[in-house]
Amino acid sequence: MPKLWSSIFNILLLARAVEAQKIDFETLPNGNPTTGGLVISNQFSAPPYGVSFRFEDGKFPVIRKVGGSINGRPTAFWGPPNSTTFNQPATGQNVGTSFLSDSDAVDEPPAPLVVTYAQPVAAASGFIIDIDSDESWRVEARDAAGHVLAQVELKDGDHQTGDGIASPWSFALPAADIQSIRIVFTGRPDDLVGLAFDNFSPAESLPTPGPVHLNAKREADNIILSLVGTPLAIYRIEQANSANNPDWVELTSVVASSPSVTLTNTIMAEQRLFRAVGVE
Repeated sequence: MPKLWSSIFNILLLARAVEAQKIDFETLPNGNPTTGGLVISNQFSAPPYGVSFRFEDGKFPVIRKVGGSINGRPTAFWGPPNSTTFNQPATGQNVGTSFLSDSDAVDEPPAPLVVTYAQPVAAASGFIIDIDSDESWRVEARDAAGHVLAQVELKDGDHQTGDGIASPWSFALPAADIQSIRIVFTGRPDDLVGLAFDNFSPAESLPTPGPVHLNAKREADNIILSLVGTPLAIYRIEQANSANNPDWVELTSVVASSPSVTLTNTIMAEQRLFRAVGVE
């Protein structure tokens, strides 16, 4: 067994504070925990959030939980490993146990979800979980007349997509013109798919990755990686086999949390070097 190199890597990048309130759907504004199946409409309409939720077919989204299922099908997505679990995010995604979804089990694509603002904003960000199997989504920032001001396409195969991965989207416009956010499935109409929307910052774009600290240590046959970085920023974990002219290969990507993200994987036991790189 090769000797493990345990290192701390510091990546110094420009950082920006997260100013907006994040909606993680774990609790309601009054502090009460959410429950699976809870209908979400205007509970977040008061400051500091100022948003309401509704599908274009008139239905309202609901809270879904990790492990949730109906008649042997997940209530939002098939998660890892290899799309076999019910609503299970991949390791290190920092999305908790609750997220927003439609009211059916995984089936035909849901109608577009519209998030409407009480007052227009200049920025917004969030995550869609589990974009895989040729799936694709489009997130639109729209003005008061419904005109699209900016849009983000999220497609399976793009960086930070895949089985149980939290895929980020973000808008930052020069003026406070965003009156609504529209999330629409753009994959095949016969796909069996569900929406899993989480970590919504109604008035702030994704944070720039700041300084990150990565520690690696061996415990028995496992290697434990612990990362501390800017909350909600995305970091790419890379590995190499040699300290001399290392050929860095991406291992995974994680969404930083506080105080740390911990990754355990026996497959990494032969690797010697690890580093974290901020993804903007």
